[in-house]
Amino acid sequence: MELSAVAASTQAKLDSTATPRQVAVQFEALLLNQMFNEMQKTVEKSDLLDGGAAEDMYREMLNQALSDEVARRGGLGLVEQLERQIKTHGESI
Repeated sequence: MELSAVAASTQAKLDSTATPRQVAVQFEALLLNQMFNEMQKTVEKSDLLDGGAAEDMYREMLNQALSDEVARRGGLGLVEQLERQIKTHGESI
């Protein structure tokens, strides 16, 4: 998925009252979630779990929770830069 498509998708889902910081954290969480999902594809599946739809759903929920928490705690360090860009471009809209 192209980054601009991800940004547009995120923009559409955001509450109009969200602060630039909240938007930046949500965007970083989305980026992290995509990264975790791609990384997960490289790991062999264990025989510990049955597999199937339930395991896939569990993994998706785990990746979402991890990405939200990592972004909330500082993540990749993009939040400040994204927040600055949102503030700069938000004023011109």
